[in-house]
Order: sequence, then C-alpha cells, then structure tokens
Amino acid sequence: MWTLVDTCTTLLIVLIMANCSSMKKLLKKNTKEVKEVKEGVPETLLELGYKFNENRNLRSIKTGEAYEFNFCADRAENQRRYESLGEIITQHIYTLLETQTGLHTISLPVDASKEESQGFIYASDDALSNPDKLLVLIHGSGVVRAGQWSRRLIINDSLDTGTMLPFIERAISQGYGILILNCNQNERPNKKGVVKPIRNSEDPEAHTMYVWENIVSKAPARHIAVIAHSYGGYVSVETAKLLPSFRDRVFALCLTDSVHSTDMQQVPTDARKWLSKHAVNWLTFESEADSLLPVTVITPDHEMQRRSAGTMNHDLAPSSAFEHIFKHLAVEYEKLSPSSSMEESSMDESAEDEPKTEL
Repeated sequence: MWTLVDTCTTLLIVLIMANCSSMKKLLKKNTKEVKEVKEGVPETLLELGYKFNENRNLRSIKTGEAYEFNFCADRAENQRRYESLGEIITQHIYTLLETQTGLHTISLPVDASKEESQGFIYASDDALSNPDKLLVLIHGSGVVRAGQWSRRLIINDSLDTGTMLPFIERAISQGYGILILNCNQNERPNKKGVVKPIRNSEDPEAHTMYVWENIVSKAPARHIAVIAHSYGGYVSVETAKLLPSFRDRVFALCLTDSVHSTDMQQVPTDARKWLSKHAVNWLTFESEADSLLPVTVITPDHEMQRRSAGTMNHDLAPSSAFEHIFKHLAVEYEKLSPSSSMEESSMDESAEDEPKTEL
C-alpha cells in the first residue's frame, strides 16, 4: 500500500535529483568559465592593454591611465592578473636590455650540458674584452631579475626609477663594459621541461660567487666597479669577504640601502679595512642626497662610509642616488688614473735619461 511516507520520500528523491542536475550544470558552467580565464591569461603588454609611453611610464593603451590593480570585483583574479603582469615585465625588460642597450646573454653554468637547467646573465659586447673599465650591477632579492631594481616602481612609476637602464646607458657612455647578474634566477626547466635548480646558482650568494670566479675574473679590465641594491649589498659584502680577488680588483663598491651586516656576516678585519676604503652605502634617510650621515645613525655597516640616498623609500634609493654614485665613481677612478699616468711618465723619463750606446 502506498503511504504518505512513500509519497514524501519520492518527492524528496526527485528534489535531490533535480538539485544534483542543477549543481552539475552550474559546476560545468563555472569550470568552463575558469578554463576560459586561464586560457585568456595575457602574455604581452599589448594583450594586457598597456604600453610604456615616451616618458617610460606604464599606461593603458585605451585611456592613458596608470595600471589599475582593481580590474574587477574578484581580488584573487586581480592578484593573478598582477602576477601575470610581473612575468610580462620581466620578459619586457630582458628585451629592452637587448634592443635598447645592446646587451646579450651569457649562459650559466658556463660548462652546462644540453640536458640540465640553465640560467643566464647579461653582458655588453666588450664586457670580456674592455681593458680599462667594467661595471657589475647586482639587484636585490625577491621577484626582480636582471635589469630590475624594483618591479613595483616599474609598474607604478617608471622604467627610469625601477630598472637599471639609466645606469647601463650612463656607464656605456663613460666607457664601461657591463655585466648584470641574475641572482634570483635559481631554477628553470631542463630539456625535459622539469624545473630544476641551476647548478652553481641555487641561491643569490652561490650565483654571485660563481659569476665572479668564472666570468668576472677572466675579464681583462684593470678597474672594476660594483653597484648593488638591497640584498645585492649583502651578497657583495659576502663575496668581498670570501674572495681576495674581489678586493684586489674592485676600485669602488657602491651600495644603495644595503641590508648587509659586517658583524652578522663575520667579515674579517682585512675585508673590513678594504670596505672602509672602497665602499659607500647610500641609505634611505631624510637628509639631503649624498650628505654624510652622522655617527649617531645606527646601521650594521660601522666601517663603511654612509651617505644619504635623499629618500625614505627603499625602492627609490638607486635612482635617487644615481648622479651621486656616478660622481663618486668618477672621483675614485681619477685617483687611479693619475698614478698610472705618472708611472708611465716616470718610465719614459727614465728611458730618456739612460745613456745611449752608439753603434
């Protein structure tokens, strides 16, 4: 006999099945939408609707406005879009290094097999042949790669403040060969497409040491300068601590808001003395740019000369100290050049004073 309970049960089953069918359709629809979003991830600035204008600012192609993080109501989607932009920026800067400043890549490790993961740094054509001057540029930690000081500034301010382009252009005009490290490129896909650590570049310290010992050390330049920002200062001090060849060949170490600590890094006395003579750290400070900081300012680099970067913004330290860094390099270089010229002059005079033997 069909009872009321049976009727209610049947109705409940029908409702559940109907709901399940609706849920399947909804899930299918949402899955399709998610798939379409993933497949629609932009791969170029043009696809994203942006470009860098004549002032090197990132602007919307349609409106001319700056980048807008809140593209839609979904914050996760906005974040994903921003991260995609970051990857596009990295590739764009690589392209600018090659097309605007004429740099090329050097693969790492130098003896890499075809099967293993490989990284790269950037170099000017004369980096390994310039007999006079070589400039080594080292970025900080995080998402930045070769050619970048700050991704945030590249997106929200300009290429002039966020990238190394002004430094490269000025250095080339002054006769420097260029090498740009890629300290945060620590793993890449190998030949099989499997992401693996890059041998000898597993971290920024290993990368810097390897590049110095296997590439910089082979450069013929008599005068080497290093400019490093943030954590790049840490790895520079670490390299100076461990490699006497670094101290022997670098005539100026220019740091911007470096996070190193000679105490924490247990820098020995000889390296500390070298830092006191050859290194300057332009720190974020509210005083006028390049002004000497008072001894009352507590920083972890007691031996090193400390100057104001002229800004309280950590990311802006390189661009804010830009002119002062190159002025410092010129002064330090001139200290070397006259002595070389005097030595050559003395040798010439000595040769003239020698008695001539008549044949």
